[in-house]
Amino acid sequence: MFAIIDLETTGLNPRDDRIIEIAILQYDGREIIDTFSTLINPEQHLFPFVTRLTGLSDVDLSDAPRFYEIARRVVQLTEKRVLVAHNARFDYAFLRREFLRLGYHFHRRQLCTERLCREQFSGLPSYKLSSLCRKFAIPLPHSHRAMDDAAATLKLFQHLQMLRAHGQPDWQTALKETILPPGIRREQIAALPEKTGVYFFYDAGGQLLYIGKSINIRKRVMGHFSGDMKSLRLHNFKNRIQQIRCEITGSDLVAQLLESDLIKKAQPLYNRSQKQIRYRYAIFSELRDDGYLHVYWRALSRAQEKAATAQPLLAFSNKKELSAFLDNLIIRFRLCQKLCGVHKTNGACFHYHIKLCAGACTGEESPETYNQRVESGLRQFVYDAPNFIIIAEGRTEREKSVVVIENGSYRGFGYVSSRNVRQDRISCLRKCIQNRLDNQDIRRIIIRYLQTHQNLTVWEY
Repeated sequence: MFAIIDLETTGLNPRDDRIIEIAILQYDGREIIDTFSTLINPEQHLFPFVTRLTGLSDVDLSDAPRFYEIARRVVQLTEKRVLVAHNARFDYAFLRREFLRLGYHFHRRQLCTERLCREQFSGLPSYKLSSLCRKFAIPLPHSHRAMDDAAATLKLFQHLQMLRAHGQPDWQTALKETILPPGIRREQIAALPEKTGVYFFYDAGGQLLYIGKSINIRKRVMGHFSGDMKSLRLHNFKNRIQQIRCEITGSDLVAQLLESDLIKKAQPLYNRSQKQIRYRYAIFSELRDDGYLHVYWRALSRAQEKAATAQPLLAFSNKKELSAFLDNLIIRFRLCQKLCGVHKTNGACFHYHIKLCAGACTGEESPETYNQRVESGLRQFVYDAPNFIIIAEGRTEREKSVVVIENGSYRGFGYVSSRNVRQDRISCLRKCIQNRLDNQDIRRIIIRYLQTHQNLTVWEY
């Protein structure tokens, strides 16, 4: 049992845009048994391009029911039925969002006629509903009107039914595939390993769209596709994916390091974090003549950036990040604003007056006690030793991965045979690595990994 559905909306983003028209055709696999169609007042103005596309205006929708007034009818018509739509995830995402605004969890299985057509008729220049209707001589009097589009989708679905195996069509595989991007086949997903490594999404032209990492590549990749379409950006991202590749690393640490390194080099369109490669400000600490550890920051010139970020303190791309970090450090470890360089005064800092500073700025708190808190605060961002090697899992049972830190800087990672992993062969282990660039993101990854994995093999030298 199916519910053929089509929506018209005020835009492409289900988070902000609304439904303006809906059509539902109840279909039992042989004939239509019920129909429903209505305009919907979106309670927001239409953009001119929507009016040009649909022919609808604010005046047309002003007296139409709100979604909550027709929600029960939508539930009744789709209950215990598979939703069938062209680009089903789009329509489904809008329906779920509208019901979410009403506090109702709307869940239905879906079939996508666009995906079914891509599978059945590969190589077509376009898989838009209007293009497919022209190819198969399906009537479509008014494109971008809900009832006409729903009727055309039903005709297309019936055509696909006839091409399926004799007897009752088995749509189970297609139901599972609906969550995948239109350009990705289930065979591509099945070929992905359930191992630790880095994966890459490409578009049809081979442009790198996204780099990610996981301890289970196949499961993580599916995780990208299993959620509803929550934004226009995510919708465009999924629709562009045509190829998926991966590189097994064995070690989760190496996967994180490789991901960060490649993101900075390739600057993929849809990666947001770890793309920053310039650090304009850095934080330092210094034990001064008064016996207290002072934390201070300074702007970096381009010549200073590489050297500064290799030191055992943090660097930042802008002042906002710097200020947020210092404020958090001061509050969390009850540090003195004056000794952290954020409150310039000849007397006590502001936090002293509101009992948040124990008096390092006035000499009331001993340097020993204060410095212990400073060191505790900074320890989470610096290495415990300047030279060490981390031994972790390899890509196979016969090898190990090696991560090298030298003079307080990350040098790179590599792989070595398990039988050669001995502490008296550190010089050999150091030579097996591929040199990689050090930066602040790499430092955070390594320190966080050391803190959360207590059973790691770490050799100092």
